[in-house]
Amino acid sequence: MEVTRTQLKVTGGAVLLLAAAFTVKAIWFPTVAESCFELDYRNLQKAPAHVLILRPTHFPNSVRSGCMTASVRTKSGRYDANRIRLVGRNVSFADVMAMAYRSPVSSVLLPLFPPTNHFDFLVTVPNKPVERFRAAIKHQLGCTAHWEEREANVLVLKAQNSGSSGLKPSSAEAEDVSFQHGKLQFQHAPMQEIVFAIEEQFKQPVQDQTGLTGFYDFALAGQGPGRDRPTDQAFKKSLAELGLTLDTDTESRRMLVVEVVK
Repeated sequence: MEVTRTQLKVTGGAVLLLAAAFTVKAIWFPTVAESCFELDYRNLQKAPAHVLILRPTHFPNSVRSGCMTASVRTKSGRYDANRIRLVGRNVSFADVMAMAYRSPVSSVLLPLFPPTNHFDFLVTVPNKPVERFRAAIKHQLGCTAHWEEREANVLVLKAQNSGSSGLKPSSAEAEDVSFQHGKLQFQHAPMQEIVFAIEEQFKQPVQDQTGLTGFYDFALAGQGPGRDRPTDQAFKKSLAELGLTLDTDTESRRMLVVEVVK
């Protein structure tokens, strides 16, 4: 589905942005094992501290790509929500901005000429990691972002058949996700998990108009380990098997507007 976005006015800084995308360097670039970029929670926890790397991807042909966040334990053994580690492997510029500004990628509104190459990043600095990641992006790619109300295209999720056999009320006690038989298998999951999956697939915001508020067991087309992202057609087919449909609409919503630094 092609998305129509409000185009931002960009001055000669767009040329600088494109040039910066190809000359990006790490601010701190110690020797870091490539395993730190494998999107494995344990490897991210074990990665060396005080690292901030933003680079053109070293994995251009890898089907295993994406972003991951991990919280850091304090000395007392508890997780501190303000101390996090971030990793990205072979991801788009929109993914980089979404992670740096803690936004769904579907809410990122890009400038007219964004970088089209992909990136890797690793952020393990202990103090203000998100703020320092944003500063690195500004320094290296010449971009910042701010939140703003904008008219945006959205996808509307509706329940065509709430009694579909593919969407079963769950009797399990805990949420779980696995990849089996070519699909992601969800157990005891809320509808928000489907919303997240749709936004990731189509890179658009989603309105949930299903009215379904419980927890469900279901299978949904998705990207499993070592596999490519499903086609839009395959994804919509799996939604139909759950008795769900997608329509299009527009609405005013909070968007992360990316801008070129003058």
